Amino acid sequence: MKFKPFSIAFLISLALYLACCWIRGGYIDLLSLSGISLASLVYGITYYILTVILLRKFREKLSTEWVVIAILLGAVILELPYWTFCISATPGLWPEIFVRLLAIGGGYLCWKISGRVWKVVVSGVFLAFCLWISYSGYDLWVNKMYYGTWTGRLDPVTDVGMIGMQTPEEETVRLEKFRGRYVVLDFISSSCGVCIRKLPLVQELQDTYADNPQVEVYVVFCRDTARGESPAIGAKGLTERGYHIPLLSIPMDDPNLKEVFGVEKFPDVQVVDPEGKIVFRGRIENAGDFLSRSLGR
Repeated sequence: MKFKPFSIAFLISLALYLACCWIRGGYIDLLSLSGISLASLVYGITYYILTVILLRKFREKLSTEWVVIAILLGAVILELPYWTFCISATPGLWPEIFVRLLAIGGGYLCWKISGRVWKVVVSGVFLAFCLWISYSGYDLWVNKMYYGTWTGRLDPVTDVGMIGMQTPEEETVRLEKFRGRYVVLDFISSSCGVCIRKLPLVQELQDTYADNPQVEVYVVFCRDTARGESPAIGAKGLTERGYHIPLLSIPMDDPNLKEVFGVEKFPDVQVVDPEGKIVFRGRIENAGDFLSRSLGR
């Protein structure tokens, strides 16, 4: 193995990883994708192309195996400590990691096989897989890992009608008040950055159904009473950011939050049907489609 070309291939791969890793934070939307979904597509395509290019560039200086190893190291070396100690805690990242590694393997396969037609076929299949992961597969995975169902749809078993939540004025409201309507509950906390970034989607859903008497949309502020948080603080946070979404609140230590609603991470979007039972649990991106189907729109 020649150290210099190996180092160059490694550094190029590392530079690509660093150039794209910020996309996972959800700071931009492109092609109706953001966050991990967009990162999966970007990493998949770029690492596939990069692998083919570097194998061609260094074919006379390094064996193909060493080129692939250099690319793999650049793509994962900064995450190895995380993979060792923390990866089981964040399964939402697994699809992007899988696509990144598969892209390198796919690029290697494209390089190794002979025949232009087969190269086009391999590239087309890989691109189709990346698109599926980004537009459908990731949602299915996240729903299953975090919410226990592939699609978000739940059997109407858990009745939440008797559970009380507080308004910004500290008035307790039982969810049975909304019998006969679908109620969207977006559970958030003050320490959840993703919750803030998703609020425009909640506002969009609220605006869509603002004049529909069959649907109510609420942000549920899960307040940390140990830090002095109150329903009014949650409402103020929404108003200051320019949102006009109705708010309910529940203490973070209320046993109903975990035992009944099953909330363990934020945001957590749930839909309660007109009978007062939870029929959807998942992401805000999917809640709108669920409502449309439920209402026959």
